[in-house]
Amino acid sequence: MQMYNTVTILKLSDCKINAYGVMQIAEMTKNIGCLEELNLDMNPNAQENYHLLCTPAGSLQYLSLRLCNITDEGVEKIAKELRYQDPPNNPKLIILNLAHNHVTKDGAFHVARMLRTNRRSLRCLVLLGNRICDEGASLILQELRMYP
Repeated sequence: MQMYNTVTILKLSDCKINAYGVMQIAEMTKNIGCLEELNLDMNPNAQENYHLLCTPAGSLQYLSLRLCNITDEGVEKIAKELRYQDPPNNPKLIILNLAHNHVTKDGAFHVARMLRTNRRSLRCLVLLGNRICDEGASLILQELRMYP
């Protein structure tokens, strides 16, 4: 992969990327450090290991995971990776698109907890088409109001 050290945008929508593929891409983002935008829309995997793409060691600024069948458990793993940590281990992701997955109010709770600490890097979070309902939206909005 070293010969691809100039690729900054990678779009792999609906390419049947499995958990192993996600692991390989995550390693690439850590080792090469040039990939800034990644689109894995419509690539569900049962292990939901997308959180590997959100580690502070990576270089990703934009991650799109639309229609990946992500559940509350998957969102919990992602949210844990995106919680603020002391530099240089703070998250680098600016935009996260989780539209049209299977996130409920329970997943919204984890997102809200992450937003409590991650105000420096994450600027755009898309949850369109999930099942967070009023209660989940309220949890997220409450965190945003409490910690402006």
